[in-house]
Amino acid sequence: MNLYGEVVDINREYGHIEVVLGVDKCGHPKHRTFLFPSAFGRGLLTL
Repeated sequence: MNLYGEVVDINREYGHIEVVLGVDKCGHPKHRTFLFPSAFGRGLLTL
């Protein structure tokens, strides 16, 4: 299953990348945080 999202923040100091993946039932953005850059190496995120 492929989801498309928007990167809203990359924090290299703490090694996090924050992505918005759509909206929830109430219309609020669903923010998810991944480890950066390992999320790309593990195949969790792609460009």
